[in-house]
Amino acid sequence: MKKSIANKIQTATEGIAAASNMAVLISPWFATVPLIVFCVNRTIGLISDDDIIKRLKKFEDALTKKRITKKHFKEKVAGLSEHKKFFASSTLEYIIKNCIPETVDIYISLFIDYIMADKYDIEEELCEIILSLNKHDIELLKYIRKFLKTGDKTIYQKELKAKNNNMGYKADDRDDLFMFTDRNVILDKNRTIFWEDFATFCNLSKTITLNETMLLEKCENEANCVYHKWNFYGKSFIKLEKLGILSLDYHTFLGTMNNMEISRFHLTILGLELLKYIKIDYD
Repeated sequence: MKKSIANKIQTATEGIAAASNMAVLISPWFATVPLIVFCVNRTIGLISDDDIIKRLKKFEDALTKKRITKKHFKEKVAGLSEHKKFFASSTLEYIIKNCIPETVDIYISLFIDYIMADKYDIEEELCEIILSLNKHDIELLKYIRKFLKTGDKTIYQKELKAKNNNMGYKADDRDDLFMFTDRNVILDKNRTIFWEDFATFCNLSKTITLNETMLLEKCENEANCVYHKWNFYGKSFIKLEKLGILSLDYHTFLGTMNNMEISRFHLTILGLELLKYIKIDYD
């Protein structure tokens, strides 16, 4: 065997051994899962050993919380299709090496569900979405989850009642019904949120639009200094809509319509699934 080839084999072997040894430091069973050893090996030298160990320990803790045995998890990994195997390896490598601290726990939980799921379309979509989120996006999702649990929905109830009354009136007039297109979309109370309700919950003035929170420096004149963060949350609204998490409805005015003049927003199917992974104080 040529010396250069032998050196390459030795280097590869040493790399695998180093990754296996690090995996053993966290938990001996990690070293028996090739997917984990492979991903650890690719991240050695790119991130500190302490960070690798810390994140894989979170991974082990998440398995325990989900009551998934290590044997069952190994069996699922061993049976991955080619598609799931490549997606899983790139996802785990990202969790170890690049994932920001605010999304680590969410991403780990999603990754485990992806491995364990027989049908994995939702989990794969959500994993790709988490890749794009920053800490302000996560904070906004936490606000939304908290609002759905404890927020006052006065405007929602008022608008829902008005919509139902209007639809009842139109139903009595068949000619008008065919001329009438209702774009006043209101889903159930866990999916449609009116801006006025949400603003009150977030200690914002109901008279100030999301657009104004991004344009005006209110913090200097307000006793409750909450506006400075909303310079970022406005961007998060647009971002979450583009990612398919939210659907935004706007106030209609004569002249220019601004996509920051939000009247209400709705959680999509993906949004509902993602919120299940967003942890708040009430959990």
